[in-house]
Amino acid sequence: MKNTLIICNCNNSIPYIISALEKKEDEVSIISGYQPYIVHPYDSILRTIILAAHQHDTKEVIFVSVKNPNVPQITTEWTGAKEAKHTIALINYALNDQSTDFSQWLGEHDEDEMLCKSVEYLRKHPLLPKNVLIKGLIWENQSIRETAS
Repeated sequence: MKNTLIICNCNNSIPYIISALEKKEDEVSIISGYQPYIVHPYDSILRTIILAAHQHDTKEVIFVSVKNPNVPQITTEWTGAKEAKHTIALINYALNDQSTDFSQWLGEHDEDEMLCKSVEYLRKHPLLPKNVLIKGLIWENQSIRETAS
């Protein structure tokens, strides 16, 4: 039974990550995307985690950020263009939610900080069973280190 859910940002490192975690492939479900963390309260990754926990009896959720030294970190400035500023202001107004800043939502984030926030956010979520183990890991140079648990 697949009782571990891994949220990861890289497909080609997944077999190595599973091995480093001392898991078997048939024990693991994987969600792969551009960024392996929760960015906002209605994030699709969050919905998937909650559904997996209830429907598939998930016992462990692991966020894994794969750092690739060959890919330069690019910081995108979404608020630089006049049109982008107007669009972001319109979205913020339409949602009437001052706690969400879409320019920040679209930007790049510190991986350690985002993994810690994701773990903490998921831990506090009222729909996730309290017995689910949650941790955040960084995969870099063929090794894994814990950043949040």
